[in-house]
Amino acid sequence: MKGYAQRNPAPLPNNIWGYPKDVVGYEFDLAKAKEYFQKAVAEGAPMRSPIEMHVQQQLEQTVQAGQLFQSDLATLGIDLKLVSDTFVNMTSASAKAESTPQMWIHWVSTYYVDPDNWIGQMYDSRYHGTWKASCWYKNPEVDELLGKARFLVDQEDRAPLYEKAARLVVADSPDIWIYNMIEVCGLSNRVEGFRHCPVGSGGEVRWMSLKA
Repeated sequence: MKGYAQRNPAPLPNNIWGYPKDVVGYEFDLAKAKEYFQKAVAEGAPMRSPIEMHVQQQLEQTVQAGQLFQSDLATLGIDLKLVSDTFVNMTSASAKAESTPQMWIHWVSTYYVDPDNWIGQMYDSRYHGTWKASCWYKNPEVDELLGKARFLVDQEDRAPLYEKAARLVVADSPDIWIYNMIEVCGLSNRVEGFRHCPVGSGGEVRWMSLKA
């Protein structure tokens, strides 16, 4: 991303309340990965079967990320096949567990500025069948924490619940979280009063005006 991203190893943005500051994320250790791979093979897991990862064909960064992942897994003996796809097709397919891609690369944008926009809709099992919850993750404790946080009012009461839920989700490893985008936009020097709006990755126009 040429410097326009921040590493973010948890299932919600690292600049929002409710983010667990103590979460380190997954380390990059191919030797340890190989050890776990061999244990899985010994226990009868189908580790030699190809895995399909769907990438968004119009977004080159998803293709590059998939190729990098593919290369690393090949050193372990895992056959990752990249499938070019579209966001619309993948989100439609995720309505059922049987048709959901085994793996796919996507972002969760800011539809509303609250932890529920991310971890709440991605890992609460009540959202199974939606594209955000397409990993079909289920942990009763996480469900309870997210459900409780959703219906509380005070941020100071809700934040610890999201932090605990995030730690549990990271420990269960349903996904790989990579980065937060740093939004960049070009403006004419005639524009005044621009304010960035995280919702929809746009600008809040109410304060904007043009110089004469």
